[in-house]
Amino acid sequence: MTDQPSGLPRSLLTAVRLMYAGAVLQVAVGVTVFVVVGRLRNDADVLREYAEYAAERGGDAQSLIDDAVTNWRIGAAVATILLTALWLFMAWANRRGKRWARTAATALAALALIGAVYTLIGGIDAIAIVVVLLAGAIVYLLYRPESTAYYAGVSGETGVSGETRP
Repeated sequence: MTDQPSGLPRSLLTAVRLMYAGAVLQVAVGVTVFVVVGRLRNDADVLREYAEYAAERGGDAQSLIDDAVTNWRIGAAVATILLTALWLFMAWANRRGKRWARTAATALAALALIGAVYTLIGGIDAIAIVVVLLAGAIVYLLYRPESTAYYAGVSGETGVSGETRP
């Protein structure tokens, strides 16, 4: 038994699976950020910087650090949930041949590529490289001729002669 619906081309199925991989990657990055940010509470350099800040403006350095860590963790959790849901939604919609989903996935891939290039300007980053490869592969697969034919068939697009495209 296969999980490939009737007529779903291998290229599109692979693109959808890569979107699922993107969702897993998103969760892994989110968890990593959550953990790393939590470790800042005990970092000597962070404590020194916040102690200087607290001395100039008043306040308790450790309380400031705790507040910052909490805010970063909340932000990381919210971003992880939303971005993971977006990956899954794009996989769901593209698997069903929604033409708007292919366009949206392409636009999101372009944004991801821009973000990755911006990140890479600051130095080599393994996650940014994986994102570039993942986004590029997904877009390539979404626009393969067999994928394009599937989108056209699902949407009922017709050719010049009035026939439904295969």
